[in-house]
Amino acid sequence: MSAAAGSGKSDGGDGKIKERGGLSDTLLRYWDAYLAQLRAHPVRTKALTSAVLAAVADVSAQTLLGTKLTALNTKSIRNQMVFAFLIRGPGIHYWLEVLERVFVRLGLSDPVKDKANGGPPISTVLVRVCV
Repeated sequence: MSAAAGSGKSDGGDGKIKERGGLSDTLLRYWDAYLAQLRAHPVRTKALTSAVLAAVADVSAQTLLGTKLTALNTKSIRNQMVFAFLIRGPGIHYWLEVLERVFVRLGLSDPVKDKANGGPPISTVLVRVCV
């Protein structure tokens, strides 16, 4: 009898234990839906994802600094979300497309491309606009 027997888990024949029902299936369904949206609408999905993550990051930072949830700086949260939605998400999408074309033509390697991803310029604009 396998270790998965009677535990609500199954071994799908590939040796990996998989949950039957429950939270993991729900999360996998959400993840699959997210990936489908990413394939169908990459810029919109990246913009929304970037905005949500920016809000979570800003709320987390303010909370870690001791700000109560009722006294959060909503202007900062809004600015972070707008910048992420309009600039960071779509901007990085298009910037990486340009880099892909340029680096493929030049025959340069992935590590060189990774170093040119635009992090410092975007961070500079973020600090000047949102803070």
